[in-house]
Amino acid sequence: MIEFLKKLFSKENAPSTSETDGLDQAQREAIIDLLLIATYSDDYVDVNETRILDKTIERFNWNSDTPIDDYVQSVEARVKEARSSQSSTSELLGDISDRLRTQEGRYRALNLCNVLLYSDTDLLSAEVDFLRKASKVFGLKR
Repeated sequence: MIEFLKKLFSKENAPSTSETDGLDQAQREAIIDLLLIATYSDDYVDVNETRILDKTIERFNWNSDTPIDDYVQSVEARVKEARSSQSSTSELLGDISDRLRTQEGRYRALNLCNVLLYSDTDLLSAEVDFLRKASKVFGLKR
């Protein structure tokens, strides 16, 4: 997956400037963080979830000195660490919420999360719990 993400964000594969994703870099990173923590919420990374994650990220205009593979690796480590306790998960979700900045951004990110988690057609209770927790931390009604 990292090699695929790396290719997506290389300069030659970057979307033209007329195809903007409407996000700043902090929001892109927050969405990637959210999607990764959602992917790991049920302790199983489904191939459909990985495909949806890749397609979602493909539409982003990555604009960072940090290569995407390095960013994803650091986020995966952070996500795995955050899953060790409820308070750590809430703290990470709070940080994500802050970086998304607006209610619209939070709804957008949570909708992407829904698409990701429903991609395997089997929403498990751990995933439902994650969506509820994210909605609560984001201050959104579901």
